[in-house]
Amino acid sequence: MSMDAMDDIKKKIDALVDQLNKWNYEYYALDKPSVSDAIYDATMNELKALEKAYPQFMRKDSPTMRVGGYVLDKFEKIKHKTPMMSLDNVFNKEQLTKFIETIYKTINTTDCSFVVEPKIDGLSISVNYENNKFKYAATRGDGVEGEDVSTNVLTIKDIPQYIKGEIPHIEVRGEVYLAIKDFEELNAHQPDNKKFANPRNAAAGSLRQLDSAITAKRNLKSFLYFLPNAKEMGITNQWDSIQWLKTHGFQVANEITKVNSIEEVWNQIEKLTMMRHELDYDIDGVVIKVNEYKYYEELGFTSILPDAAVLDYTLLKTLPDNQRKSTLLDSLCQAIESFWSNGATEESRKYSETCITLILKNYKSYLDNNNECFENILQASNYSGKAINISRTTAPHAMSYKLTSLYGISHGYAVALCLIPCWKMLCHKSESDGNLNKILSRLAGIIGYDDIPKSIEKIEEIMNEMEIPKVNLQDHQIDNLFLPTPSLIS
Repeated sequence: MSMDAMDDIKKKIDALVDQLNKWNYEYYALDKPSVSDAIYDATMNELKALEKAYPQFMRKDSPTMRVGGYVLDKFEKIKHKTPMMSLDNVFNKEQLTKFIETIYKTINTTDCSFVVEPKIDGLSISVNYENNKFKYAATRGDGVEGEDVSTNVLTIKDIPQYIKGEIPHIEVRGEVYLAIKDFEELNAHQPDNKKFANPRNAAAGSLRQLDSAITAKRNLKSFLYFLPNAKEMGITNQWDSIQWLKTHGFQVANEITKVNSIEEVWNQIEKLTMMRHELDYDIDGVVIKVNEYKYYEELGFTSILPDAAVLDYTLLKTLPDNQRKSTLLDSLCQAIESFWSNGATEESRKYSETCITLILKNYKSYLDNNNECFENILQASNYSGKAINISRTTAPHAMSYKLTSLYGISHGYAVALCLIPCWKMLCHKSESDGNLNKILSRLAGIIGYDDIPKSIEKIEEIMNEMEIPKVNLQDHQIDNLFLPTPSLIS
């Protein structure tokens, strides 16, 4: 075939892709389809036939990608343009009031508003567009670097492949989740030993499938809520960012509201707490954001959502038993892995030490629904988040998602399964590394032992006491899943 003929075929494929993406935008974003299903299907079938015959001309934003069918060997790493940070926590009105009053004092005015958003219990995602077209999507990962899940995100029908306007580059952040009814339907077709513990685990496992055809069948959905480069777009506040997302075809939680005072913030938190069981998706908290971006620099940050302007009101008391256990164990394991990391500082180790101490003193009461210990457990969770942000430890956490996906167990338990063999490896290495031996000995002391192996047994004991569903994993299977990063053990 001549070069001219091949060029004509490429142009035809490009035209079909552009036309179908336009129709998809009209259908999913505007709810105003301009063609019949018959015309759409005929055009889609024409594109499929051409792509099959000439795969070299297949575009990454082709609508045929929505149905999946592409199998990857592994996920590539992508560095985020700005870090995807975790949030600080509070658990009562007194702490919330203190948080907001500190903001008033810092910006020297009470003339600011707040955006209150449900904290979707899903998987954080960054979606990037260039010249209005989808380019790539990445998971949060360790906040600095995530995994390229573009092929799988393309199967999520409510994430646009094309956005209107003339925008050279835009990044959109939010959550990928599985609706409760879809989670229940998915689990109904899973064998008993592969059922997912909760919708979040199911969403995480589904998005991180190497075979996008599996992801496409899971009916994942999204809520988007943040534009990192909003200021470059002339947007001056969080509420207007939400409205921009709505008008450009992105799904936004209907429960997001703008309020003007501490009392209104608290009323919205109580409203969301009461209605959480009526929602068709899980939430594990409420996020409070200073609305006006002009105050962010005064609050100490510029290019990312700052801890000083964003807060997570965690609904820890109302979590189901299995999620509370997972949250508790996850915090403990985050603190332990942060403590030994080569990236740890004295500050992060103090956060880890405080977290571990609080959990060991309070976890039994917490599991017995003792209200008096909730503040301590929530504070422990907050400290573990601070520690992980500083130390950037990722190996056990990254591998835990594989276990979650493969076996449907809780994320906290999966982290612990990855952590224990890692700790054993480090203990062996510490025999010839005096500095590492000192660090692990100090860690063992925090847990309550002067003997490192006994401290490992204590963590396993806690896992047993929490009665988290176990899977039949052999040590060698865990070792094969666990691939420690050089920064962790070098």
